[in-house]
Amino acid sequence: MTDAIRTEIRSWMAQDTARGVATWTNDTAKPLVWDADGASYSPTGLANHIFTSVTGRTADGIQGTTWWDVDTAHVPADVAPDAWATLAGSDLTGLARQLSGTRKDWTGLHTLLSGVPAGRWTTYGDLAAVVGSHAVPIGQHLGTCGRCPNPWRVLTAAGKVSPGFQWPDPSRTDTAASLLIGEVVRFDGDTADPDQRLRQDELRHVLDG
Repeated sequence: MTDAIRTEIRSWMAQDTARGVATWTNDTAKPLVWDADGASYSPTGLANHIFTSVTGRTADGIQGTTWWDVDTAHVPADVAPDAWATLAGSDLTGLARQLSGTRKDWTGLHTLLSGVPAGRWTTYGDLAAVVGSHAVPIGQHLGTCGRCPNPWRVLTAAGKVSPGFQWPDPSRTDTAASLLIGEVVRFDGDTADPDQRLRQDELRHVLDG
């Protein structure tokens, strides 16, 4: 892709901002719904379509998954905003690598969580760094696993309960904050005391036994 063609594409997209936006739908064949026409495309199919629309030529060897970046301004309802923000600049290929933890063995995570004692808290990012994952799949796993010990002791990097926090059991009505307060975690407004945070070095000691 030459700089001249890139400039042409940017100019073409500037004429209609919808041309630069697509929504992921989890369809295995054509997961991107393009804002410009509402039609469904594969990442490469849409990249080829855009290339041809701009240049009038057929593209050769486009890797469409590198054309599309994560829009971190639009946060999924079940994801912590600060975790989603760390995906800024990731294309679809990079995103797949980041989120590959959704299929990993979570035994190490469960060991870590069981080692976070009452009166202490840790973060999605600290857990992810220790088990070799990313904060987003950590949060998704905690919300669906049902076997994770102490999921309420995991907060955002700012020391707050994630807006996306949910219990695997939807019938639960208690809150993560109320449990933490009952365990004598101190709060300043909605922010937990940073002195009670269990950080990466301490978590690694838990994992190492």
